[in-house]
Amino acid sequence: MNTLNSIQKPEELFTLLCEASANKQWDTARDIAEEITNIGAQGTWLDLAYDLADGLKTIYKASDHIFSVENPLSEEHTQLIIESQHWVSNTLNLPAPTLIIEVTADDVPTHAITGFNNFGFIAINSESIKNKSLLVHEITHCSLMSRALFLDEGLATLLEYKYKQTAIHIDETDWNRPSLAAIIESDWSYDPYFSHIAPVETNFAEPIEGDHKAHKLAAFLVTKFIQNKGMEYVVTNWKKLKPSFKDGRTYEVIKNMFAVDLWELDATLYHFSETKYSSKTAIELLDMAKRALALGDKSIITPHLEELRLRAFQNLTSLNALVRALILFGINGNDDAKNKFYRTEALAAINWAKTRGCDEQDLRFFEVYTYVFKLRNAAHAINMRKIGTQTSLAFEKLLKDYPNEPEVLITSARAQIKTYYDMLPLDSWREKLTKISTHNLYGSAAEQLLNEDRFLLQKTN
Repeated sequence: MNTLNSIQKPEELFTLLCEASANKQWDTARDIAEEITNIGAQGTWLDLAYDLADGLKTIYKASDHIFSVENPLSEEHTQLIIESQHWVSNTLNLPAPTLIIEVTADDVPTHAITGFNNFGFIAINSESIKNKSLLVHEITHCSLMSRALFLDEGLATLLEYKYKQTAIHIDETDWNRPSLAAIIESDWSYDPYFSHIAPVETNFAEPIEGDHKAHKLAAFLVTKFIQNKGMEYVVTNWKKLKPSFKDGRTYEVIKNMFAVDLWELDATLYHFSETKYSSKTAIELLDMAKRALALGDKSIITPHLEELRLRAFQNLTSLNALVRALILFGINGNDDAKNKFYRTEALAAINWAKTRGCDEQDLRFFEVYTYVFKLRNAAHAINMRKIGTQTSLAFEKLLKDYPNEPEVLITSARAQIKTYYDMLPLDSWREKLTKISTHNLYGSAAEQLLNEDRFLLQKTN
């Protein structure tokens, strides 16, 4: 039998806490709550631990792996949960998770609170609890998580539809959405597209009308994983996913782990109707993106973002334009959450450009912005100083290698404004910026920079 000191897994500690609290063993419950604190529990879970340990929430045991808070579960509800629990356990070939159930008011949406595998808290109303496919969805979240929220929703939705014996169909669509690689790597809570572009089913008993749903898209992708590698392999590797997703590497992780090419799959989901495009050529759109980035003016390229997302699948020129647009959106603006999402999408697109054979100069240009993104995301002062130095050196090296390239010059000049030491002498900066002040793409940006205090010649008496 496990002793408290030998237990390290939070799900085991919480199960023991539920048992102790249900039996009103308060001294034991408080010892367990302290141990839960010691292993680093935070937020909702830590609050719950002490609410249970102090008797502030009354908990009832319904079965070996099912508890309820505030009110005991009826025999009917308990049996429905047990049957759903066993179905998920058998499908995933995992132990049945321990569940805390709260039966809520009818107007409270069903949701699961998770933080670790094999344990979870499900809030559900008395009508929804009768919907076993909905229970399957929420219990799946409590059984297995990758912590890549899009994929976790996909797995739960897949099992929900599998239980309902309903096929998941994804029609060709021209959603104005990021690539699958970017969506996977993004934190769901920071993603403006799920609510505004791809509506999410929030009540599975009464789904939102229409087929353009992020849950189905995610389930469609997880289906591909299982078709290629089998359920056992997917379950075994699921927990390894999130630590691997970083700085746009999602494409390689998914391809290596599940043999799914995200860019090829995305291409099959887009409908390439010419009527969706403007009359502008790919070169013209690239020039617009270059000019927008040089000026820091999103309005120039914003109307063409959806088009660029589609055209990026057709040619490298459009992909290069898309990357520049995403870089601009990622660094320009005050909406930190939304900008963070664009940065992730930009990193995924840069990775895609590498696989497509983007030339060395473009890749070098894109990669200096990876340092800018890291700098924008840095919170600690020491990290900001370290990354700031790395960013300045990256721009300085880019400028040294491409000293007469207008786009590089404009970009480096903007970096110079925020850099303490000089990449070039002041007169060299003014000479170079003056030379391109009549350039059709970069002239306005050069004139703008020449009027910055950093580049104005110092007046002497």
